[in-house]
Amino acid sequence: MVAIRGFNLTYFHWDINGGIKNGYLTFFKIGYQNSYFRPFIILLLPIIGLFFNGKTGWIMIMAYFYFVISRSIYSTILNGLNDMFDILLFVIAIVIFTPIILLFNTDKVSNDIYKIPKHDLLSKNLIAFVAGALITLLISY
Repeated sequence: MVAIRGFNLTYFHWDINGGIKNGYLTFFKIGYQNSYFRPFIILLLPIIGLFFNGKTGWIMIMAYFYFVISRSIYSTILNGLNDMFDILLFVIAIVIFTPIILLFNTDKVSNDIYKIPKHDLLSKNLIAFVAGALITLLISY
């Protein structure tokens, strides 16, 4: 659904700006410059991570969870504490994703499924957090 929306926005923008007479390369430039496909790429992060049963998959899934939390923190700070809807989204993100992050950091999930020893969890969490925060910064600017 998100990919279809990105394609439709790119096609609309391309069609308004001359369409076929500007060439098909312009279509890809519009999609890249206007970032219509960024949400689709970010949504693919945990889905691709599910197919990797190692450290890479765990980091990709955790980076998405950290992205959702950091994005909600960013939007709450950006819009101020006066917007009750942003505060509600922030609370919902914390309530939903913090237990999931804690669950992924349990020994049963991290060691048995993703083969990450307990002493490596801190470094992998740091990598995932930095990746999630960087995705938030990339989307914000």
